[in-house]
Amino acid sequence: MFGGLSGWHLIILFVVVVVVVVVVIVVTASASNRRRTAQPQGGVGPDGYPLSTRTNTMAILSLIFAFFISLLAVVFGHVALAQIRRTGEQGRGLAVAGLVLGYLSIAAAVIGVIIWIVMFTQLAHYGSAYGG
Repeated sequence: MFGGLSGWHLIILFVVVVVVVVVVIVVTASASNRRRTAQPQGGVGPDGYPLSTRTNTMAILSLIFAFFISLLAVVFGHVALAQIRRTGEQGRGLAVAGLVLGYLSIAAAVIGVIIWIVMFTQLAHYGSAYGG
């Protein structure tokens, strides 16, 4: 079906496709958010309040959690983007970085589990073939 590709080649192909899809989604979302959330002139945010120079706390936490607990990084990143859009706070780049790292970590974990399952089933199959 895949022109003689072995299991490892398919896994590597899958990883590359996932990374490309994630990058395309992030770049597309980033470009559309920049157009949609352009800040008005005069230092006033979209809700009429003055623009803040504070950095959003959820964005900072998203980037920090990206290195420890990826699921929390994704949750905090989405919450941060919504808050930044609403309040005009700084930290959009931190939130996007936390989201990208969080999603990549989750994808790597899923791929790792798939590789482990494939290796375990192959070991069980070949082990039973030799009487083990």
